[in-house]
Amino acid sequence: MAAGEAEHPRKNMPRAFYSVFYRLTAFFVIGSLCIGIVVPYNDPDLLNALSNARPGAGSSPYVIAMEHLHIKVLPHIVNALILTAVFSAGNSYVYCASRTLLGLALEGKAPKFMTKCTKNGVPIYCVGLVNYAIISFTYIRFHKALKAQGIARESLPHKGFWQPFCGYVDT
Repeated sequence: MAAGEAEHPRKNMPRAFYSVFYRLTAFFVIGSLCIGIVVPYNDPDLLNALSNARPGAGSSPYVIAMEHLHIKVLPHIVNALILTAVFSAGNSYVYCASRTLLGLALEGKAPKFMTKCTKNGVPIYCVGLVNYAIISFTYIRFHKALKAQGIARESLPHKGFWQPFCGYVDT
């Protein structure tokens, strides 16, 4: 997707692919090495990880390493990094989906009004439609979570009209 809008894609794209590969490799290798240094192989928390059944990632070697370091702010920094990565992934998804929808509209396989772009080249109606679909899907999952937890929709302070049916139709 990025190659279609990059300057000199034959030159820049291979360089970008290799730099991403080397960065990811370095992060994982250095991260694993740091965990191996901080958490010994015979650490009781690590050995009892399966039998203790801590919820979520509580038994992760990374979490155990953070506990061993006794740095109170470290989990918050990791959470901020994870949220940043999630935001970046969502941003990338919206970019790819809106550009794909724009390509379909330019080929005549999607409505013509989807070809409208801002002066900066942002396919504004495509971005809006993709975001609306994401909101509808999120509501469907939210509604299923309410049902799974036994929470009635009527107990919420605000209820959308004709929901969850609109979420299913919109998606």
